[in-house]
Amino acid sequence: MVRKLCILAVAVAVCVGSASALPTPVVKWSQTYSPPNGNLYYLNGNIDEGAVLAGQIDYGARQIAVDGTQLVAVQIPNTTASKSVVRVGDYYFVAGDDGQGVGRLDATGASAWDLSTWAGYVNPGATAPESICTDGTLIYANDDVNRNRIHAYSVSNSASSFTLTEEWSVDLPAGGRVRGLSYDAASGYLYMHNGGNSAADTSLYAINVDTQAVSLMGTHTEGARTYQALRYGDALLVAGQSDMVTVYAMLNDTTIFPAALDQLGVPGLIGDIYGMAVVPGADAATTNFDTLFIASSGGRLTAVELVPEPATLSLLGLGALALVRRRRTR
Repeated sequence: MVRKLCILAVAVAVCVGSASALPTPVVKWSQTYSPPNGNLYYLNGNIDEGAVLAGQIDYGARQIAVDGTQLVAVQIPNTTASKSVVRVGDYYFVAGDDGQGVGRLDATGASAWDLSTWAGYVNPGATAPESICTDGTLIYANDDVNRNRIHAYSVSNSASSFTLTEEWSVDLPAGGRVRGLSYDAASGYLYMHNGGNSAADTSLYAINVDTQAVSLMGTHTEGARTYQALRYGDALLVAGQSDMVTVYAMLNDTTIFPAALDQLGVPGLIGDIYGMAVVPGADAATTNFDTLFIASSGGRLTAVELVPEPATLSLLGLGALALVRRRRTR
């Protein structure tokens, strides 16, 4: 049994297969991490063993469970910023800022997260990556020099050092600046927005990591900077300085329905939204609902339980849009 989302508009009917119903947000908790001026940044969908990995400016790396428990907090010395964290194999990789590059910590055994295992920074090609995600093998990164360029790096590890080797890079045709980027394992695509510096840049992109084909998915106007695009089933979540999460229906892996389904205002958020991540099937002791993590300004992290609505007419759309859920057997 699978759910289908059918978007009905004036003289238009589009059916979108979905792995999960489009949900209503329920805030579970919201808290600020010290230092209060140190923003948590590009979550980029980065999770490890059911917990979110986050980098924080003027601090380092954190790992947060779905119930709000801080599992790990590592202050990385001699750093101006930590902006995102991923796990690849036996290591955590931490992206810095201001041309620092990427550093590394152990992820297994008694030495996991121990600063004595720190190696870095590595800044391949002087590209200044600060926003990273992974498919479990390659590290995908933005470029703070050529800001519309996306890189894929393979990793070679030794006991006390590592190297990043560029496997490919692509430029987004409309220019602009990418801040957050995320990888969707189900489709094999990276998702991002080029409006990281200006509201004038409005392009949403998908990159096929196997072929490096770049697809213009549609446009999103934030009214300010856009930081994150994150795929969730057959929806694309987009957020930035509007303090809202905008939800688009995915018509396929590389195209969004042009009109937003909804704009979700989440109580407890402070200002700009810098990053998002979804932990699937989180908080299983009480529910099997997914949990959306949202990083906003002031070092605040908010956990939102994504609770499916009844399988009836849902007024998530704007104007003539409506959302109807059906079930069918394949």
